[in-house]
Amino acid sequence: MMDGSGLSAASSLRKSYCNEPRRTLSFVDVDSDNEHSLVSESSTQVKHKSKTEKAFMDLGNILKNKQMSFGIRFRVLKCYVWPILLYGCESWTTNAETQKNIEAFEMWCLRRMQRISYTAHKTNEEVLKQTYQQRKLMPLIVDRQLSFFGHIVRKDKNEYLASCGKIPGKRARGRQRKTLIDQLKGFTNLTIQEKARDREEWREIIHAVSEAWTRHGT
Repeated sequence: MMDGSGLSAASSLRKSYCNEPRRTLSFVDVDSDNEHSLVSESSTQVKHKSKTEKAFMDLGNILKNKQMSFGIRFRVLKCYVWPILLYGCESWTTNAETQKNIEAFEMWCLRRMQRISYTAHKTNEEVLKQTYQQRKLMPLIVDRQLSFFGHIVRKDKNEYLASCGKIPGKRARGRQRKTLIDQLKGFTNLTIQEKARDREEWREIIHAVSEAWTRHGT
C-alpha cells in the first residue's frame, strides 16, 4: 500500500497542476524519442511538454513500482494524472488524429507503468491483455461531453444559446469547422437537442455510447 507521505505528495502535486491557469492543449508526436506527448502550443511552435506527462514522471516512483499491485497504481493514475489531461474535455472537438493520439498517450502510460520497452515489440492489444484493461480515456471523454451537453440543454440558458444557436450571416468559404454539436451527433446518430431534455433517456443513451466506445473504439 502507499504510505501517508506518498499520498500527501501526490495530492499536493495534483493541486499544483490543477490550480494553474488553463491553456490551449493539443497533441503532437515527439519524433526524437518516439513517445506521444500532450503539449501546449503557441502558433506552430511547441513551448513545453505537457503537465500531464510531467505529472506522470513526478509520480514515477509510485506508478512504476511493480512491488505494488497494478490495480492500486492504475487508481493513482486515474486519480492524480488523468484529471490534468481531461481538464475542460467537455468542450473539446476531436478529429481522428486527436483521438489516435489520446489513445497513444493512454498506452504510453500503461507501458511505462509495466516497464514495457518499445523494443519488446508488444502490440497494444498484448499490453491491454497483460494489464487486464480496456481503453478508457476516449470513452470517458465521450461520456463527459454527452453528460455536460445534457446539463446545458436542460438548463436552457446562455450556455445552450452559445452551443446550439445560429449567427445570421453568410457562410464562410471552404470546409466548415467541426462544432461540438456535430461531434456529439456523430457519437449518437440522434437528434441530440430533443433527446437530451429527457434525463433518464439521455442517461441510457450515454451508457450505450460509452459501452460502444469501450468495445469498438467508435
